[in-house]
Amino acid sequence: MPCGTIEEVEPFLKGLLYPATKQDIMEQAKKNNADYVVLETLGSMDEKTYYDRKGLVGVLRKKIAKS
Repeated sequence: MPCGTIEEVEPFLKGLLYPATKQDIMEQAKKNNADYVVLETLGSMDEKTYYDRKGLVGVLRKKIAKS
């Protein structure tokens, strides 16, 4: 995963409504002008429904830590 920190990804989640699917998250990030690196990071997430920001950020932190 090319993204170094959750702080690089979080701003692009602004306005996201929950529950949100991976597709919803990707679409919101694009609306927030996310760059390729952020979109690739979000694209590496599992296809599932995320029920709140805390859960989503937790998953992203784990993904980033593994990279």
